[in-house]
Amino acid sequence: MAKPRYAFFCDNHTQAEVRDFACNFDGEKYGDQLARCGVDFFTFPARCNRGFAYYDTDIGTRHPALKRDLFGELAAACEKRNIAMAAYFNGGISGVEAVQHPEWALVNPEGGVMLGTVRRESPFIIRMCFNSPYRRHLHAMIAEVIEKYPHISGFFIDCLHQAPCLCPYCQAERARRGIGSPEELAKITLREFCAETAALVKNLRPGANCFFNSVSFSSAGENNSFLDCECLPTGGWGYEFLPVRAHWLPELRPGGPVFNMTGRFYTWGDFGGLRPDAALEYDFFYGLMFGMRPETGTHFSPRGELDMPVFDTVARVYGKLREFESFFTSAPRHTEVALVLGSEEELNDPEVPLRAAVRALEELHVPFSIITDEARSLDSFEVAILPENREISPVLRRKLEGFGGAVIGCGRAAAEELGDLFGIECAGAAPEPVYYDAPGMARAAYAGAEKLKILHGAEGRGALVAPYCSKGFENGMAVYYTPPDKALPFPLTVRKGRNIFCAAHLFSGLLVRGAVHLRTLLESMLAEALPRPRFRSRGLYSFTRIALAEEKGRQFIYLLNYLPEARGKTFAVEEGIDLLGARVSLRVEEGTVEKVLWGPERRELPFTLSAGYCTADLPPFRGFGALEVRLS
Repeated sequence: MAKPRYAFFCDNHTQAEVRDFACNFDGEKYGDQLARCGVDFFTFPARCNRGFAYYDTDIGTRHPALKRDLFGELAAACEKRNIAMAAYFNGGISGVEAVQHPEWALVNPEGGVMLGTVRRESPFIIRMCFNSPYRRHLHAMIAEVIEKYPHISGFFIDCLHQAPCLCPYCQAERARRGIGSPEELAKITLREFCAETAALVKNLRPGANCFFNSVSFSSAGENNSFLDCECLPTGGWGYEFLPVRAHWLPELRPGGPVFNMTGRFYTWGDFGGLRPDAALEYDFFYGLMFGMRPETGTHFSPRGELDMPVFDTVARVYGKLREFESFFTSAPRHTEVALVLGSEEELNDPEVPLRAAVRALEELHVPFSIITDEARSLDSFEVAILPENREISPVLRRKLEGFGGAVIGCGRAAAEELGDLFGIECAGAAPEPVYYDAPGMARAAYAGAEKLKILHGAEGRGALVAPYCSKGFENGMAVYYTPPDKALPFPLTVRKGRNIFCAAHLFSGLLVRGAVHLRTLLESMLAEALPRPRFRSRGLYSFTRIALAEEKGRQFIYLLNYLPEARGKTFAVEEGIDLLGARVSLRVEEGTVEKVLWGPERRELPFTLSAGYCTADLPPFRGFGALEVRLS
């Protein structure tokens, strides 16, 4: 697959009640607007979650009011302008076909087809079963699109949520395979559907691409020709979803096409929403710092008119991104710290300490990557961090035993299973609420802690502090106020060699309160584990985000200076923030720096070389800045 740079995703799930659908559409004018925005990759539905087709189909159900080949006209307009076009297929939802063929629908544990956990107005209320004849029907439509439109580049298959199903097809399939669990069959079914669909597409159209959305990246595996991170921060994802994915996806597909999809609107189904330029800039600059290419989601206007404010916004925002294009690279990001998690499922859970770890490392301006146990080795990293909620798998144990860098750990599993690594023995849980000794006053951990015995060759630092009492109800009264009492004979941290274990459940505490003193504790452990980090700075805000990249004798520092703020029940970005008087330092080989360039105008900046660091003072800027260190 060619590597597109600026993508545009047009959502179109049109109700049958829209009787004048696409009556004013002009494919040439639409194509002109895509070209004006600089779009080189466009996705449009061939079939939607209503089950309607928007092309001349002999197999599916055409939208009843459609009097033209809408998809075909767009495909022709894109071909003329050298814009790659993918066909969107909703795979997991098909309202019309669920009515026409109720036997194709997924059956819930109560024996019905409606999912009780979903609002009745949601398209997800009824989903399709891939073990039914629906799978063959869907594949037949994909083959039909490939035959009719020879120039489309591939397919985006959406809403792949094969939940446990009790339909007759699934029950027969479980009996045939000897699978007792509906959950296990659901996972197998999704993996096989992705593999079969990708094979069908590549057999009929060699070189065509596929992406399977709403299924785990590990389940889709190599069947994904590219990766697409769907994240509408104001539409339920929040502003902490993209950072987790951005630090992980490049590790999953190094150098490959990875899209960062957000919306011009505030959530899907929001036809009248148009977010400020700065909100889109924040999303897209953030993704570009990690090699993720911008993709704007919009809705198709039912009559086919052009929503010019949308195209004007995208043209301005993409134009601003292009000013920095020479600073962006698809090369892997340079990171020294690995945040290690057990499985992909942890990425999606907002209640796990992983998200607090990501935020804290970003606030400390530490370049890092998120890797899973099965990902590449730890050899390229200097520090590995183990958040406290995870189990220690045999794969991770082997990696850590052969790791030459420092390991920072916390939590019961690491204390019990990696005691030799850290020089500790777990003596059980500390009394709650947990405090620890600090200059001037005891500080709250806001989560649990482990009582640690120090083994030979290790050194303890600090101490846990017990409360006078724990919260509860005693003697007919509430026990609410639980101040710290005296230090316990158990350390706060233990160091063995370069490895450091924190008795407090550090990231759980950060998740609960976001306390700065807990982040300072993490900062002190990182300073011990990594005394000469690749990147140092002065004058950056805690909300300033940074990333490092390196490519063929050029090293890049990216700086993002926007702040999502709470507004009512959501968060919003309306403007970039000025950064004044900042200084950055990059560790380099002595005498290797030729020049330092500041973007977007590539202005040369004065710099100094001292103690192995190249240091430059940044000009004032607002929102986003990029620095190139050119090596000789």
